[in-house]
Amino acid sequence: MTIDYAHLIMQKHLECPATICRVKAQAKQRLIEAGRLIPADVPHLGF
Repeated sequence: MTIDYAHLIMQKHLECPATICRVKAQAKQRLIEAGRLIPADVPHLGF
């Protein structure tokens, strides 16, 4: 999966939880591996 396509998937599947949506989970993992997305150490509280 290309980086551009992973970004597109993340935008199109904005409302999907990555824990349920396999496509979003794959895109998220690709962006993490490429250093384009760094997951938060602490879950966000909506602020």
